[in-house]
Amino acid sequence: SRSHRYGASVRDDLVGTGDVGYELHPECAALPGEIVVDKWTFGAFASTPLEEELRARGVERILLCGVLTNVCIFATASQAVDRFFRVCLVEDACAAFDQEWHDMAIRLISEPQVKKGHNGQIGLYFGEVARVADVESSLAPLASLPKLPKKDVVVKFEPDMKRRLEMSAFAKACADGAKPGDGSVACRGDRAFPVARSDTALVIIDMQTDFLTKEGRVGQHYQDSPVCSGMAGVKRCLAAARAAGLTIAHSRSHRYGASVRDDLVGTGDVGYELHPECAALPGEIVVDKWTFGAFASTPLEEELRALGVERILLCGVLTNVCIFATASQAVDRFFRVCLVEDACAAFDQEWHDMAIRLISEPQVKKGHNGQIGLYFGEVAKVEDVEVGLAPLKK
Repeated sequence: SRSHRYGASVRDDLVGTGDVGYELHPECAALPGEIVVDKWTFGAFASTPLEEELRARGVERILLCGVLTNVCIFATASQAVDRFFRVCLVEDACAAFDQEWHDMAIRLISEPQVKKGHNGQIGLYFGEVARVADVESSLAPLASLPKLPKKDVVVKFEPDMKRRLEMSAFAKACADGAKPGDGSVACRGDRAFPVARSDTALVIIDMQTDFLTKEGRVGQHYQDSPVCSGMAGVKRCLAAARAAGLTIAHSRSHRYGASVRDDLVGTGDVGYELHPECAALPGEIVVDKWTFGAFASTPLEEELRALGVERILLCGVLTNVCIFATASQAVDRFFRVCLVEDACAAFDQEWHDMAIRLISEPQVKKGHNGQIGLYFGEVAKVEDVEVGLAPLKK
């Protein structure tokens, strides 16, 4: 893949020009017949024909490598398993601008995969992790096998130019900086996230009984976890957002690891429904998703755009899985994101903490620190959200 997404900029002008900086490095250049896709999203599936190209060749499993581990690699792994490709990340064939970011991303891809509850789902949550030497050893026997019959693959893929131009327009608008708000939320790194009743939404991810109770379909595998630690924060954010008149959106997930439970949607199943303490009120948006992120398989973007939303306060569970994927998908679509860290939780405190760092730290580094909430988001506390929303109260 080649990316013409540079932080919050979409550089359509580079595609197909032979620009030296945009092209693949000469030492890793593609050979004739190899697939090359050009993407404007962080992940390599969301804005390209990569899935169609791989399916046409019968591909079901992916060895993944490249840069940046904590950004495009992580997003691509998430999008791949969303599509039920099995993923194995080659850790010493990946890199990031910061070694800690690389190491944390590797752990967040690997550790949930090997924990009880998901350890039977090879490469699907979010991936196995291997080293180059092990890949070389495993692939060596394949070199002596008869060559596969050559396939004449013709993938008909019509790029959605309307969509691409729409995203380019959003990117150009973002270049002018964040709009002033009616209030401001103090964030990590002495930063601020402007909020306004007219264009800010609170988006709450997967606060379902199945995740939040020890009897739940997922919670039963994590009996002594801190997954409920964000519950009080979510309730406070809901109260503050409702008092301020913000748009409120909730997601429910019928993606349970590698299982899609369509049979639960619309049935009133107690485990699948939102926890009673975080239930939606009439008129609030509720979407049902089968992907980890809340945008990829729902009308959430359309619902928010129709209401004029440009900025998102994000909270819920799980910080390292569906929250992270939703933040990535939101900024792919040029929604500005502010994650409320103490209104989120994971099944492991370290997973939560690492995900928060990976969402926050690239945002505040030189090169991206002018892009408020777009790489991948600002990070704030509940009390700062309450203070920031107070001027907006109806």
